Amino acid sequence: MNTYEQTKQARIEREREIAAKLDALAERNSMDKMKQTISTIKQALVKPYGEYQSGSYLRTSEDMIADRETWEEEDDCRDFDFTTHPYWVTTNDGMEPYGINDDADFQALQVGL
Repeated sequence: MNTYEQTKQARIEREREIAAKLDALAERNSMDKMKQTISTIKQALVKPYGEYQSGSYLRTSEDMIADRETWEEEDDCRDFDFTTHPYWVTTNDGMEPYGINDDADFQALQVGL
C-alpha cells in the first residue's frame, strides 16, 4: 500500500471512529432526555394536580373522572371519556385535555410546547 492509500485508509478509520462516538453521544442524549421526561412525569404525579410546568398539569384518568363531579354542568369536558388514556394533560388556558399513553407521548408533547 502506498502512502496515499495509507493516508486515505487512516482518514476513513478516523471518520468511522468519530461517527461511532457521535452515534454513542446521540444515543446517550436521547436516553438522558427520556430519563428527564420520566423524572418529570414522576414528579408531576406526586404533586397535587401534577403541575409539571406553570399552568400545565399531568393527571391520571382516575383523578379526572373523580374531579369531573365538581365541574360546572356547562363544562364541555364533563362528557370526555377519560378511560381512553391512563394520563391526561390539562392547562389553565381552557384547552381540551390531551390524552397521554406513555412517556413517548409525553416527550412528544414537550417538544411541541
